Formats: sequence, structure tokens, C-alpha cells
Amino acid sequence: MVEKTKEVLPSLYPHLEEIATTEQTILVIEGTKIPLTYLIEDYYRLNQSVDALIRKWRHLDPAFIFSALAYYHDHISDVQKLLKGQEEVANQEIAKNLYPDIATCEYLEHQGKLFDQMLPKLLLKYENHYVYFEEGKVLEYNEDEEKLLDLVEKKYGLKPMLIEKVKKQSNV
Repeated sequence: MVEKTKEVLPSLYPHLEEIATTEQTILVIEGTKIPLTYLIEDYYRLNQSVDALIRKWRHLDPAFIFSALAYYHDHISDVQKLLKGQEEVANQEIAKNLYPDIATCEYLEHQGKLFDQMLPKLLLKYENHYVYFEEGKVLEYNEDEEKLLDLVEKKYGLKPMLIEKVKKQSNV
């Protein structure tokens, strides 16, 4: 259940409202249901300029955006903790939808990190090949992803596995 609270923010931050849900209280842009964190995500995480925010959120009065940014800059550590918490919750939700359990998600994240660390060495031998990668080692590889998947399934059975194409990372 969502219930709007009344004038709980000091006048220093006009255009921001608190909305209480059963789980938490969130800051939103006045007269909208847009959480403050959406603007901060664009500004902080995507490294967009204030001008870019104003263009993207053109349906909002620029004063609303400046008020949100003022709040952010006055409460950076609190807002960043909030963003981190929201990211963790979102990642857990994604993991629940993609993987049968959190252990599988954690396993694949671990393998992905190892793959990224090993990429410079992998490029020397496996560039433009798909690899079945586990615990820092290439167990199988092939230029054709479907053929590799068939081979790995026959040889290792159905189980969580990291199969990636070894290619140079773009700087985009």
C-alpha cells in the first residue's frame, strides 16, 4: 500500500516528496511517482551532465532536477548506500528469474570474474573462439557456439557453465 506523507522534507529541497510504502519510505519528484534515485542513477552511475538530465527528463521542470541533485550532493553517502541496497535487491531478483538458485548465480558471477581476469592470456590462444571456462581453465573450445554447447553437454552433462566468446573488449 502506498501512502503519501505531508511536507516532511525541509523547504531546502522543494520539489521532493516522501512516499511511504509498506516496505520503506522513498523520495520522489513532486507530483510524480519518479524516485529520486532514477535521476541520481543517470547523473551518478551513467555520468551524465546536468544538461543531459534536463534533456532526458524534459517533462520535468529543471528546478525539480536541481533540487534532486542538491539533495544528492548534501546526502551523498546516504543516497549511495540506498543505491547500493537497491542494486543488490535488483540483482537478487534478476538472479531468481534467471537461475534456479542464488548459488548458481554466484557461481557464474565468480566464473565471469575469473574469465575477465584471464582474458589477456585467453586472447593469445582462443581469440574468436567460444570457450567452456571453469576455475581459470578452458576445458573445451570451438569456433561454433552450438557445436561447443553440444560437445559440453554430452561430455559434462547439464549443469551451470560459463561459455563465452574470447574477443577483445570494446572501449565503448
